[in-house]
Amino acid sequence: MGEELALLTTETDIVDRSLLDGWLARCVGTERQYLIDAVVHQMTPTEIAEKHGVSRQTVYQWRRKVREKLKQLRV
Repeated sequence: MGEELALLTTETDIVDRSLLDGWLARCVGTERQYLIDAVVHQMTPTEIAEKHGVSRQTVYQWRRKVREKLKQLRV
C-alpha cells in the first residue's frame, strides 16, 4: 500500500494524499483496500471484484461502509 501512495507527488497530489490518509485512518482491512483501488488506481467495482476474487455485490458493500464512515466526517 505504501508504494501506491508514494506515487503521489504534485502539490495537488499532496493535498489529495492528506485527505486520503485521513480517510484511510478511519477504515479497516477491505475498506482501506477498496479506497486505494477506487481512488488511487481508479478501478471500477468490476475490476476491484476481479482483483480480490469477490463478487461485485461485495465491493458495493465495501463502498457503502466507506461512504457511511466518510459521512461522519461532514458532521
